[in-house]
Amino acid sequence: MMNALVRAFSPARLRRASSHEVARRCCLVTRITLPERDLMLEGAVLELGTDGAVFREAALYLFDRSGDPVLLELEALEVPGRIVATDRRGFRIVFDEPLDEARVRDLTLRHGVDPVLVV
Repeated sequence: MMNALVRAFSPARLRRASSHEVARRCCLVTRITLPERDLMLEGAVLELGTDGAVFREAALYLFDRSGDPVLLELEALEVPGRIVATDRRGFRIVFDEPLDEARVRDLTLRHGVDPVLVV
């Protein structure tokens, strides 16, 4: 069981699964809203970059919600985007407008898991 977890969250697998060019690993407990479905999902952002994020819903099973528009809460900021893929790590979200690099750096420094960039 432990070997499966190590493989699932290995840096190489995280890099391959990323939907954005450069992201920072983090663990920011938050939620996303799917306005068209009138649905709010709690979970955590596992990767954050200027153009997108990986959000893992706090549920055992994930439904494929690819294509759905979302609002991702990043502390006091609501970031509109779209789910572009769903895999076992969570929802890969691309933001409608890029985030400021300074904001991404600040959030990941405070909620970061590892200072290493995921490329």
